[in-house]
Amino acid sequence: MEVRQRAHLYEHKSLLICFTVWWSSCG
Repeated sequence: MEVRQRAHLYEHKSLLICFTVWWSSCG
């Protein structure tokens, strides 16, 4: 369960970074 939660957190963090990069590129 802990590993699964960590994997979910990593996915969310990756998505956030991707969004930040997209926003920076767009801005």
